[in-house]
Amino acid sequence: MSRPGVLVVFLALLAVPATSQTGGKWQFQARMQVGSEYDSNIFESTRFPVEAMAARGLLKTSASRTLAQGKLALGWSAGMQLYPAWTAENKLNHLLSAAWGRALSRWWSISLKANAQAKFFLRAPYDHVWTWTAAGSTFRLPAGLRLKVQAASARLDYRASDRFDFLERSLVADLGRRFARRWQAGLGVEHSRLEFLRPAYFAGENGVRIIRAAQQQDTRRTFFLRLAYSGPRVVQVRLEQQSNDSNSEGYSWQRRRLYLVAAQPLATSWLLRIALMGQRKRYTPTALAIPLIELDLERSESNYLIIDLTYDRSRQFSWLIRLALYNNEAAFRGFYYSKRQLLLGSEYRF
Repeated sequence: MSRPGVLVVFLALLAVPATSQTGGKWQFQARMQVGSEYDSNIFESTRFPVEAMAARGLLKTSASRTLAQGKLALGWSAGMQLYPAWTAENKLNHLLSAAWGRALSRWWSISLKANAQAKFFLRAPYDHVWTWTAAGSTFRLPAGLRLKVQAASARLDYRASDRFDFLERSLVADLGRRFARRWQAGLGVEHSRLEFLRPAYFAGENGVRIIRAAQQQDTRRTFFLRLAYSGPRVVQVRLEQQSNDSNSEGYSWQRRRLYLVAAQPLATSWLLRIALMGQRKRYTPTALAIPLIELDLERSESNYLIIDLTYDRSRQFSWLIRLALYNNEAAFRGFYYSKRQLLLGSEYRF
């Protein structure tokens, strides 16, 4: 499956510095994390959880530069998870990102963004590539309002099977306003169209699946509210109402979802961070037991609580401990699996 859109955007963004005659210097950042993690359910099983220890590593780099044509930001990260007792779960993860933005006037700015992620399972047939590109505009309106409009395209491609591959096109509009200096609020809507390579189904007699002549196509609508506070502490909240309509029976659903991210300095050199997501999901009644969109269940997180505590030993070195609790939807709709993860590690910044 080709991904020409991502390639074009990456090449365009990388070409920006070459055409710039003025601008600031490149700013580089890098950090490396290593640690040992306990996982209570490495295979995401609903009935027979298997626990194991894993070695984790992450290298993340970023570069940014202010140019005459705007601001350019590039990023690359590489991660790994190694399970000595269960080598089928060993995996590598690479992520590339690029973003460019420019103010065309006091009232109008534009942006281009692109991400590409490649995940490799060393001894399992779940390798896949996910790409995403977006073009957006931001308009400053009277009364301090800002309107952001973005068109995006995403593609998922599994190496071993086309059954879970899809192309998604979406359009987002977000109207927001800053108030009381540290607060921001907004509301918006997103409309997405997903096109799968697998055929659509409908239910025949006795729950038998009958293949339609067309491929599966889904239409997804999202309405959201967001609130953010920035200062000594950081809090971000987002509420979503989503509906998914599919021409394949068993894939239509509605859900409400809550996101919460918070960061709080506890004392000198200590930082507490919390991330939470919870959802209530309801499927359109059907007799079919239909798998979810994702083959790699780590892409389908439903409910989680992550607590991260770090201690800065110096400007370059930190200790960290992370507790993560999950209750995610399993490979078949309506079933959930639970897992706990505890990570002890360190981070070095250079």
